[in-house]
Amino acid sequence: MPNLYMFIRKKKFGGRTYYYIVEAYKDGKRPKQKVLRYIGNMKNLLKMLQIAQKCLKHHNQN
Repeated sequence: MPNLYMFIRKKKFGGRTYYYIVEAYKDGKRPKQKVLRYIGNMKNLLKMLQIAQKCLKHHNQN
């Protein structure tokens, strides 16, 4: 099974900061990255993290 890693990438354009969910993996011996989802600004990132936290809390209760 291949090693897959996900992380949040921060990019700045024109004085604004935008966030992306990125997957890192190896294609043979070469490392590659793929953007899975555009998040947007910090407000959107925080909203998504709150939703994820609620989902994990609900999942752990079951």
